Amino acid sequence: MDALTQFFRRAMGFQGIPQNKLSKFRGPPRRSGDPSLQEWLADFTEVVKAYNLSDRDQAKAMVEHLIRPAREEVMWLPPADREDTKKVIGCLKLCFALEESVKWLSSEFHNSFQGDTETLAEYSRSLLRLYGRMEAAAPTI
Repeated sequence: MDALTQFFRRAMGFQGIPQNKLSKFRGPPRRSGDPSLQEWLADFTEVVKAYNLSDRDQAKAMVEHLIRPAREEVMWLPPADREDTKKVIGCLKLCFALEESVKWLSSEFHNSFQGDTETLAEYSRSLLRLYGRMEAAAPTI
């Protein structure tokens, strides 16, 4: 980080990641287009790289991009833990990553249906994403 950037960061404080750069995470995907926790964390990591943030600012940005019920779970953490990126991620994984079992994903895949306002292309993409998550969750032999 150059000296000018450091000066402005100290003078203005971190203003946050713009809302259009990163989607909000709410919890397990329920609609087409909702990211899984792993997908959202990968997107978050990619976006945060460009800002060269401290751990505290990363945690703050992460909490700002959570909505119910994910935000509610993180808000139960002690204030000091909410400023630690690893502890925030740990909380999210504890609450929302367990559903990513092959059995659960397979059930979601086979019980899914095309929504009234969902196009065939959107529905197909959601099935392909779900199938990709099933493959990723499957144990390798």
